Amino acid sequence: MRKRGSIHDLSNFPINARLLAIHSVPDILSVTPPVEASINELVRLECNVTGEPDPVITWKRIAPVNTLPSGRLSEHGYVMQFSVKRLKDGGLYECQASNPLGTHRRTIPVNIKRKLFQAQWSGLNASPIHTGSPLCSNDDEPFN
Repeated sequence: MRKRGSIHDLSNFPINARLLAIHSVPDILSVTPPVEASINELVRLECNVTGEPDPVITWKRIAPVNTLPSGRLSEHGYVMQFSVKRLKDGGLYECQASNPLGTHRRTIPVNIKRKLFQAQWSGLNASPIHTGSPLCSNDDEPFN
């Protein structure tokens, strides 16, 4: 029998103030949609989760290699961000939510775009062009 006033006795509290701990497996509600980024761009990946007790969020890169751009194997937190330094920073990233009741995983593809440059022969400047944009019309005259 519990003593009145013990830590487990809630009878002195009104019904609406009594808390019932309900435990649940982790669930990933949403993640960042597929990302397309360029060199020197900041990539921000988010993982919105629920679960009781609160899940631990772990980020990993599962393809093409298992190390993150930071050089680590994993990072923790609802958000992972990094500045793209090379094309190899792209790949398939995984958000994993875990608590004692289970684990849930979702992946986010990150594609790093190449920038093409068109030399301007009248000067020393170079200007970026878009991939797939024609440089000349059908009669070999440059577009203006």
